[in-house]
Amino acid sequence: MKYISSPLLGSAMWGEWVEEAEVYKMLDIFYDSGFRGIDIATNYPINGKKVNFKQAISWLGQWCNSNKCNDLQIYLKLGSETNLKTSQINLTPSFIHQVVIENLELFTTNLATIGIHWDHRGSTKKDAPLIIKTVQTLNSLSQNYNLSMGFSGIDYPQVYKEVLSSCEQQPIFQVKENLLTSESRKKYTHHFKNAEYIAYGINFGSVKREISSHQFHEFTNEHFSKKISLLNTELENFLDIKSLSELSISYADLNPNLSGYIIAPSGVGQLKSSISFIKMIKAAHLNESKKRKLYFKIQEIFCG
Repeated sequence: MKYISSPLLGSAMWGEWVEEAEVYKMLDIFYDSGFRGIDIATNYPINGKKVNFKQAISWLGQWCNSNKCNDLQIYLKLGSETNLKTSQINLTPSFIHQVVIENLELFTTNLATIGIHWDHRGSTKKDAPLIIKTVQTLNSLSQNYNLSMGFSGIDYPQVYKEVLSSCEQQPIFQVKENLLTSESRKKYTHHFKNAEYIAYGINFGSVKREISSHQFHEFTNEHFSKKISLLNTELENFLDIKSLSELSISYADLNPNLSGYIIAPSGVGQLKSSISFIKMIKAAHLNESKKRKLYFKIQEIFCG
């Protein structure tokens, strides 16, 4: 099983909000800063444009090839047959095998984790045997190629519980977790207490895309901006948080329930700023007790 380091660089916006040249610059900066984790899905960007299907995969493959890179830690999510905003998912053994082999040929040693990306099955008894076949296929491929197993968007984790209990390695779940919600993780921890959890949506990306910039400004001002100065006072400016982005990174990085988190910068400037802040946190060499104390102080102020 390969290790996935944190943070992971998210790619959901590549090809939709982030242009190709900017993606390559961000990958250069991220890699040169010592980070290796990449989060990607076969259907990114999910913008409904067929011409962009697998665009993020293609760009990452080109970057790896041109830089002769062999030490990334890619978390690959699979299952979607289209980047249209539909639930057209294929989790048959033959399709999973095909996609994994294709991406092993593309990414070779850079591929670290293969994961299911959405599964709405599980509401009927006939779904259980199909889910078992899906997990068995994923487990077999992970063992054969020394990969980790991941899961995201599983509607019925209780159905997955029994078959995953027979697998040697612990699953890695991607969960939406930020200062507003932890429900996604809690849905899984009820069944998988020893699993690893990687957070996405730490900076409220979905909220930004669903409302106007004015509404988002009001949203952040109401929920966060007024409290950041209070937090810095309580922490004696230890982290010196200046923005919502830095607050979100702090909350994810210090969260004892997470083994990692995904950052999804929209450009080079935002990435550089995030990396600088992350390195500042890591340079503090906080022990687990101190991290938990800071995490719960943030939670107390912002979550009530």
